[in-house]
Amino acid sequence: MLFNSTTFFVFLVIIFVVFWKTFKISMRFGNFILLAGSYIFYGWWDWRFLILIIISSAADFFIGAKIHTSKISRNRKILLAASLIINLGMLFFFKYFNFFIDSFKVFFSPFTESGQWSTLNVILPVGISFTHFKH
Repeated sequence: MLFNSTTFFVFLVIIFVVFWKTFKISMRFGNFILLAGSYIFYGWWDWRFLILIIISSAADFFIGAKIHTSKISRNRKILLAASLIINLGMLFFFKYFNFFIDSFKVFFSPFTESGQWSTLNVILPVGISFTHFKH
């Protein structure tokens, strides 16, 4: 779904109207509508990558709730570090894994046989940087 398509405009209007109606009743339900709309929009490109955004948002939700209830500063810092490791780890893997593996192959190619390397062809999900830095 492209931002300049009729499909996106209709989708945006539907989500906006439903959000506006539900937000007046319950802020929590309105936020749920926005979250569901975000999942639908992201999954429109390729539903298989929805697991990434679901893991990221679920981890941040539960870690954020624990940070909010924690009274000990050290525990809050550990939880924050866990959230950063999860999100930046996913970002690093999908955005930079191929770059580092290819660089590694080029650097060590004089010392090894050329057909010896096997790598992963990691696909970069659309908007992964945006989804991880919006939190």
